[in-house]
Amino acid sequence: MIRSGCEDNLCRLRGICIYEKMMKGWKNIMKVTFEQREDELVLHTEGRIDTYTAEDFEKELLSGIGRADCVRLDFEQVQYVSSAGLRALLNGQKKVNSEDKEMILCNVNSMVEEVFESTGFIDILTVE
Repeated sequence: MIRSGCEDNLCRLRGICIYEKMMKGWKNIMKVTFEQREDELVLHTEGRIDTYTAEDFEKELLSGIGRADCVRLDFEQVQYVSSAGLRALLNGQKKVNSEDKEMILCNVNSMVEEVFESTGFIDILTVE
């Protein structure tokens, strides 16, 4: 696994965290970019949230939830969510519920939305 800058304070200040993982010749890339708005924190997520990237995604999600009352997950560039990614989202939803905060998913493509619908997550998550 290659981690670029995520533990670095300058990286945190810029609001950008990039994860790159290499597994058996396959390259799985997930990028999370933070954008602080007036009343919410937006996590722009790109790539695949799968077995190889879900743990890092969950860390960033929980960190974001700790920093804001409302976290918006922009999934416009998310191509795929596996069961490991669903678990990360569920853990995020549990955290916002327990802390009386809000987590909203937006710009979800039809393939990812189909995964949410077939697993029942569409009833658990707030999807716009």
